Amino acid sequence: MTEDTIVQVDGMTASVRAFIQMGKVIQADDGRYLTTGKHPSEPYELFPEALDAGYRAPDPYSPLGLRMRGFRVLEGETFDDNRVEVGGAFYRISEARKHGLI
Repeated sequence: MTEDTIVQVDGMTASVRAFIQMGKVIQADDGRYLTTGKHPSEPYELFPEALDAGYRAPDPYSPLGLRMRGFRVLEGETFDDNRVEVGGAFYRISEARKHGLI
C-alpha cells in the first residue's frame, strides 16, 4: 500500500495521503498504514474495479429505482400501467411524480 492507494475509512473514500493529512491514518514504524482511534487497523483498500465509471445507477423513478428507495411497485404491461404504493394506495408513477408524492 502506498500513499496514492485509494482506501475507505469511516465511510469516506480518498487516498492514503489525504487521510494522513486529515489525521485519520498514520504510518506505523514497520511501514504499514493504520487508522487512528481506539482500535487501529489497516484501512480498507478499494481496487480499481470498485471505482469503475461504467456503472450507472438506475433512474430513481424507474420501478427498480423506486424499489431501491424502499417503495413497493406493481409493474403493468406498459410503463403507464406501473404503479407505486404511497400511503397504502397505489398510484401511477407519473401521477405520483406530478403531485410530489415520490
